[in-house]
Amino acid sequence: MKAMKASLLVAAGVAGALGLQLAIGSAGVSIGAKAAAQAPQTAPTAAPTFMPGPASVSVVNEPAVHAKQQGAWTVSLDRAPVLEVAPVQMAAPSFLHPGVEYAFTWAPGAKPEHYTVLSVRPDGWVLVEGATTGGAGSRWLNTARAIAIEQVD
Repeated sequence: MKAMKASLLVAAGVAGALGLQLAIGSAGVSIGAKAAAQAPQTAPTAAPTFMPGPASVSVVNEPAVHAKQQGAWTVSLDRAPVLEVAPVQMAAPSFLHPGVEYAFTWAPGAKPEHYTVLSVRPDGWVLVEGATTGGAGSRWLNTARAIAIEQVD
């Protein structure tokens, strides 16, 4: 009998440590499932069910975000763009004629340089005779670069 009481105390301690109930009945001592079945039942709570695949989510409490740039911006390109520009040609002024002397001014405040035009190309280049700086021979000038061209009498 003492052994039985000791066994019951040990069984009760083990059951309590495991969170189970100890039931003593005519069939003997039971721990666990049968004891839990005899205990008062609690109402089951709803558990979430997870299904595979996409799901839609609705966020109803979006926070307002106020952001401000700090520091310098840096912009860069992985590679330089390729620009293709068609050649641009300026026509020669229609008043230029071979055999006539003209004064060409190349920059604001500069003294005009006098040249006798030998040939006029349609793209704005003129072949002139000699140079006022003491050079001999002839050379080509681009009339589009001049800021003033005057005929010398």
